[in-house]
Amino acid sequence: MPHSDNKMGRWGAVSYIVGNIVGSGIFIVPGSMLQNTGSVGLFLIVWLLSAAVATLGAYCYCELGTSIRRSGGDFAYLTHVRWNAIAFMFMSIGCVLIYPLMLAIQAETTAEYTVQAFRLNENCLNNPALLFIFKKLIFSLFALFMMFINFYSLRRVGARFQIAGTVAKLLATTLIVCTAIYILISKGQLQNFSSPFQNSKWEAMSLVNAFFAGLFSYDGWDVLNFGAEEIENPKRTMPFAILSGMFCVTSIYIVSVFKVKK
Repeated sequence: MPHSDNKMGRWGAVSYIVGNIVGSGIFIVPGSMLQNTGSVGLFLIVWLLSAAVATLGAYCYCELGTSIRRSGGDFAYLTHVRWNAIAFMFMSIGCVLIYPLMLAIQAETTAEYTVQAFRLNENCLNNPALLFIFKKLIFSLFALFMMFINFYSLRRVGARFQIAGTVAKLLATTLIVCTAIYILISKGQLQNFSSPFQNSKWEAMSLVNAFFAGLFSYDGWDVLNFGAEEIENPKRTMPFAILSGMFCVTSIYIVSVFKVKK
């Protein structure tokens, strides 16, 4: 493979994983998970099990990415073994359904939080149509911006944008968690942690729903495989990025329990 100065290094790869995983999931999933688990203790167990499954999957894809040095992720690996028809169907479903829906969830979450941040929902109480237009405008701008970002070099634009986005997400999450911890300690509302498994829901359906929500929040661990050819020294970079990225994400998700009100 020819050498290129545009290849992404270790920390760019780490930020790419963290930035791709930490997104709308961390803001919308914890409440749903706590509702399905019923207790903080079971909530944390589901977080850890979801992290373990995601990490194992990431290392499996790491082996594929270092063995088959082709960009494209699943499509590249299926065509490598000459399952062209399956690869076509897999990528068609991804392009038509999976990836657009994931982008739609992220864009919808961005629009909702932007509207709340600028209190547009309060200013447009008497005009719901205007509020709807604001949300869809933010939704469309976010989707178009993400599309244009992918037109450029992964290292020059993509990696730098991911690093900036990752730092912003970590700062926002840290601020929320620290505020929640301060309120919990100052007001002494620690009853959920004194009996962590009280009111736990052990029904199969509740656990399955919580586990699927947890897996959704960790989705994105395979992102490096879609640009394997643009990673510098992938045999060293990919394992380091996966281990560091998943540890960082898991730590963020574990401490996020402090910001969830039961």
